[in-house]
Amino acid sequence: MSSLHSDLLFHYSIQQTKKGRLPAGLLKEINDAGNLASFLFQQIDRRQILALDKIDLSADSSPLVSIACEFSRQGLYSKWLPAFAGGGGGHPLAFFGLNMEMGAHCLGLSNLLGAHYVALGLVSATQSFSILKKIITEIKLAESKGELCSAALAITEPSAGSDMEDVELIKKASVITKAEKVKGGYRITGQKIFISNSSFSSWLIGSAFTDCKDPQRSLIIFAIRTKTEGVSLGRIEKKLGQNASPASVLFFDNVFVSDADICFSREHFEHEEDYLKNGELLLNDLLSLSRAGVGCLATAAQKRILEIVLQKTKADQDFEWMQAKIALLVQNFVVSKTVAWEGHVECYSRGPYRDLQRPLVYKLLKSLPIPLQMIFPGRLLCSPFVRKSLRDDRRKKLTTANEKMIFGWGSLVKGYCSDRAMESARIALELIGHEKSDEGLELEKILRDLKLLQIYEGTNELNLLMCFKNFTGDKNTSQEIFREKINA
Repeated sequence: MSSLHSDLLFHYSIQQTKKGRLPAGLLKEINDAGNLASFLFQQIDRRQILALDKIDLSADSSPLVSIACEFSRQGLYSKWLPAFAGGGGGHPLAFFGLNMEMGAHCLGLSNLLGAHYVALGLVSATQSFSILKKIITEIKLAESKGELCSAALAITEPSAGSDMEDVELIKKASVITKAEKVKGGYRITGQKIFISNSSFSSWLIGSAFTDCKDPQRSLIIFAIRTKTEGVSLGRIEKKLGQNASPASVLFFDNVFVSDADICFSREHFEHEEDYLKNGELLLNDLLSLSRAGVGCLATAAQKRILEIVLQKTKADQDFEWMQAKIALLVQNFVVSKTVAWEGHVECYSRGPYRDLQRPLVYKLLKSLPIPLQMIFPGRLLCSPFVRKSLRDDRRKKLTTANEKMIFGWGSLVKGYCSDRAMESARIALELIGHEKSDEGLELEKILRDLKLLQIYEGTNELNLLMCFKNFTGDKNTSQEIFREKINA
């Protein structure tokens, strides 16, 4: 029986440390995260995962919640949150290793953690560390009890999906979630749709607009508990795939959010241009890192596809046509893995977590006990003055080249890797899809799950335009995306 050469399974290149792009110790941390994911899925039978596809989670979500609670008992919901705010202090880039293993087992279960960290990543990117600390405190308490406390990102609206994915498109977005300023905070009224894991999340990180006709200039970002008065859950969507990560409709009916739980608003900035630029940076940073993560999950699925094909075609591997098909699967996987890794390094080295890549900073954070980090710099970072300073620093130090590379690489990784994964899944089904074995059923599940990776975090068609915009197009010329040139 043929097997995949072990060197091809490495998640990263050791050359990265020799080039000085990563601090010593980070590669081991990434590898440890992958090993942790492998250990967790040794406890979960693949048939149990396949069974999740057949469960009506709107009627009974207990099988899924029990798995999420096991993740919580292992400390996975706080492990990659900053230590100074009470989290485990894991480096964000180490999540690459976790995704590469979790995605090879189930893309839906991977999203239980992925969507949680994307939501809290937005809070972190706004430098609202006092809010983050409050949420982490509740997460840690739940983990100690073996219970679940997680966050969901509530951004997408019924008439504003991909329009929320670019600074130019958001100007034209048709949004309905209204934020009205009142004494001590805001009143939120509106609706969100396709909100992953919101049916069992404890916190919602959402967006609203003080002027729905001008969303770019009126954005606020807030954090509220799911059980807040006025928040209600609508239908759970019947999705094509990733049933293990249910997406729901959310309604906000005159929900009060105190000023203390507002992560981002116009009131936080003295000048409107600073507010607008920071809003653009938030969008770019969040999407770039989450899109790179989507590409990583797509690559992980290719790894599992290869494993299944190699196992099920062992009797036919003496034929050239079979060798050629398998070689194409290997080619897709290896190139995707390389692209995903390079994209992660680019986004994390240039984006909001760039300082964590510095060897001295990394070594200091790993050597300083968490209780000390919570005292200093934890208390300092939670002050409004430091939040303002960090926002100013992020805005002033970002170069156009770095901004384009961050956003461009995120789109490239997401689009390329998910397209190659879909191609590999189709080839695999052609080879063994007629078999009604567990492996054949798993391939069908992988194909359905993968299709969503081409859609969320901006469709792949949109991400192609993002690649043009950031790698080729020049906003200072007549080259513009989202606008057709009509010849007279």
